[in-house]
Amino acid sequence: MDAYKKVRESKGKPTRVVILMPTDEVRAIDDWAIPAGHLNRTSAFRHLLQVGLDAVKATATAAAEQRA
Repeated sequence: MDAYKKVRESKGKPTRVVILMPTDEVRAIDDWAIPAGHLNRTSAFRHLLQVGLDAVKATATAAAEQRA
């Protein structure tokens, strides 16, 4: 069974994701997030993930355009 099938089928329903991170990485995120106006870590993590995903997508698009 596709491990992500349930996630795709439950659009709109939040899915809990738990990760373990070194304390120094969490501290670095907190140090950035508070001055950036994020009220909690969840907001900060979502923002950073979206920025990272957008960057990966832009890089892949640019690479595809260069190959064309």
